[in-house]
Amino acid sequence: MKDLKKGILYEIHTGGDEDNYDVGYLLTQDDSHIIFQTVNVNGFEDGLLLHRTDDIDKVQFNTKYTDGIAKMIQHHQTKLKEIKFSNANLLMEVLHYAKNNKSMVGISLKNSGVLNLLGFVETITKESITTLEIGNDGEVEGNGLAKIDDIDYIGVDMYRHQKNKILFSMNKQKGKT
Repeated sequence: MKDLKKGILYEIHTGGDEDNYDVGYLLTQDDSHIIFQTVNVNGFEDGLLLHRTDDIDKVQFNTKYTDGIAKMIQHHQTKLKEIKFSNANLLMEVLHYAKNNKSMVGISLKNSGVLNLLGFVETITKESITTLEIGNDGEVEGNGLAKIDDIDYIGVDMYRHQKNKILFSMNKQKGKT
């Protein structure tokens, strides 16, 4: 993965499913993790995506699909947020970024292939995190706990999780949470 370059739009394939992938620009990487700033099918910013480098099946670029997304980005004049990470510990930096920005996170744990946690990061220690879990109806479902070493994937403010965040905010305004 060290050959990836900034400024190129990539397809990021994981989980062995050829048709299920994210599209984004490389933000940074270290020996064990990689962060992409993702873009949705309409060319709009779609959040941050952190993966363990060894969980990525393949990365493609200059495909018909990425070329089409690039045209949508240009058409909408999409400006991506400038986010900097120090590369000291990317996984911990992303968790702190999400917590400090009150971002919705989707987290997958080792070898699960599914989102195990979906909500807001509440606490972070060297060994674990706790989350406030938010359901599809925006209601609080409880708390989640995960070991830091078990985290394979973190999606931060991804478009596919925004419904939960919006409904949570609406419920909070109504005093339901």
